[in-house]
Amino acid sequence: MSLPPDLHERWGGHRYNPINRVFKQTFHAKVHKVSVRTNFTCPNRDGKEALDHPDVVGLSVATRPDCVPDEVLDLLAELSQDTYLWLELKLESMYDKTLQWVNRGHGVREFIDAVERTKSRDLQLCVHLILGFPTESREEILATAGILNRMAIDGIKLHNLHVIKNTALEKIYLQGHFELLSKEDYISLLIDFVELLFPEFVIHRLTGETYRALTVAPDWSPNKIGMHNEIRRELERRDTWQGKFHGGFSSLSAMEGVSL
Repeated sequence: MSLPPDLHERWGGHRYNPINRVFKQTFHAKVHKVSVRTNFTCPNRDGKEALDHPDVVGLSVATRPDCVPDEVLDLLAELSQDTYLWLELKLESMYDKTLQWVNRGHGVREFIDAVERTKSRDLQLCVHLILGFPTESREEILATAGILNRMAIDGIKLHNLHVIKNTALEKIYLQGHFELLSKEDYISLLIDFVELLFPEFVIHRLTGETYRALTVAPDWSPNKIGMHNEIRRELERRDTWQGKFHGGFSSLSAMEGVSL
């Protein structure tokens, strides 16, 4: 079985729905995302906003699920009337046991609440998810795809778990308390996950990107371009694509205790 013709045409030959394709279709030009850390005061005293720049065509605001009160969502909804806008919520895991393990400081219910309030304002929503936590089984990870399909989310950023220098995670990793996925295992799990996502999901990222000088492990994590090439080759070798089995994983036993 090869990639269905309608998806081949829609995705420009890709085997998944990449954000770059969406940008090109929307703006008819190559669009680059530029990360900006906004360490300004509240309110912003110098009065500058990014949208005033002639080369800025939109905003993508990334934050935590517990940092989007209604007044913030109202402001983003207002901005979205005049510009292209994505809200990115850094969930990382759909399991409270994992969020506690990494000391996130919020739970799944805060995420569900944030999603409901975001979608009630018709905002485009992208969710960040890390694949490969040692606290989660393969079944639990794949069950997450089905749950996200049911939540009317628009896009997803997928990351591998990596360890950065001078962090609490580095200490317990070096003590041998958990193992990271190999490159081959991550690619296999990633593709299994993507096969279960709705084809309409926009994929913003397939793997994490870290600076080599700051990375403890895995050693393949900083090579983003190389990883993307290997993921594409494996998709072709397996003759598979995003959403191929989106209705084929119905086991929700792993999600007991999470209400939607």
